[in-house]
Amino acid sequence: MEYITPHQPMDFSHPKGPCGIQYSHPNDAVASDSPWWMPNGGTAYGKINNINYFYGGDIIGGEGQIENTGATGNMGGHKVTDNDEFIR
Repeated sequence: MEYITPHQPMDFSHPKGPCGIQYSHPNDAVASDSPWWMPNGGTAYGKINNINYFYGGDIIGGEGQIENTGATGNMGGHKVTDNDEFIR
């Protein structure tokens, strides 16, 4: 099972048995707690309980990535691309 930028990841657990992979980004304005001034539904950057593999890190604004246009500029607040570089 793949969890792509899950909302409130520390509020639930991955079931035992199937492999679980989580992709999260600390600067995601919707599925993280950044920036502090933007309401995001009470979520935070963190790891799902019982997850097997966790990939965290920002994937926008770096070399070879699309430009970071701010909290409300990229994808409606999700300051990330489509996570292809992790999923591949």
